[in-house]
Amino acid sequence: MNLIMFLYLIDVANSLKMYFGFGIFVGLIITLFTLIASTDQENARASFWVVWKRFLVGGITTFIVSTFMYLALPTTKTMYLMLGTVVAQEVVTNPAVQRIGTRIESLIDEKLDALSDKKKLEKKSE
Repeated sequence: MNLIMFLYLIDVANSLKMYFGFGIFVGLIITLFTLIASTDQENARASFWVVWKRFLVGGITTFIVSTFMYLALPTTKTMYLMLGTVVAQEVVTNPAVQRIGTRIESLIDEKLDALSDKKKLEKKSE
């Protein structure tokens, strides 16, 4: 169940990364539009900034938060590599797998010893 949830979260995080990328774009557009509108001398009054200050702060905040989240979220490939590492560690530390590994190692040692003894006997008989 844990593996299934992690796979689902990888897909969700990939979608979130797309939305954060869109948020970077929206934040830049809002900020640039507000700054361009403020260069007009007629609009540079205090009443203009009362209204547009919220847009400027919102645009900059959206840009900064979206950029941070976009950079903080790992790519899908990185998340799959992390998942593979976790699964591999669980397999390696599983006691049943360690017993099988120990048994295989002892069988290989026995076969190699038998082959070594057989070669020694053949050399003596020659």
